[in-house]
Amino acid sequence: CGVVARKQTTIDAGLFDERFNYAEDYDLWLRVAKRGARLSYQREVLLCKRRHAASLSADQMKLFESAVLVLDKIGSSNDLSSNEEAALKRNRGKLLAFLKLESGKQSLARGHFAAAVEAFEEANEFFCSWKLRWVLFWLRFSPNLLWRFYNYYRPVTLEFREK
Repeated sequence: CGVVARKQTTIDAGLFDERFNYAEDYDLWLRVAKRGARLSYQREVLLCKRRHAASLSADQMKLFESAVLVLDKIGSSNDLSSNEEAALKRNRGKLLAFLKLESGKQSLARGHFAAAVEAFEEANEFFCSWKLRWVLFWLRFSPNLLWRFYNYYRPVTLEFREK
């Protein structure tokens, strides 16, 4: 994604919090929104982003972990309305579920089937997905077959990250 923002709006929100290496922009946009700035989304593709195995955005686990830390920081501020608290709780749960899903994928790729089952079960408590139920079935019924299938079809970029 790309962002266009007014300079004074970002300055007034406090600029980037350098404690967050992976979600500093997420933190800034949440603070900008909290201050009442209008945010919008453009569906039309206006830029291309090159993503490779060594880029910060390639590490999904770190992105999700950092986003959870941002929400924890905002949640500890004690100046949220009840609707904002509910949204924060909902989004934090979603991020934790995505963390478990990514952890399950990494465990499956490495052949750690028990850890994959545990992570996928926890993720599916949030998602209630028939796809995850299917994966869990195959992890219990024939984990080696699922492992071969997954490692055959998974993106090549994951292999570079694991080394």
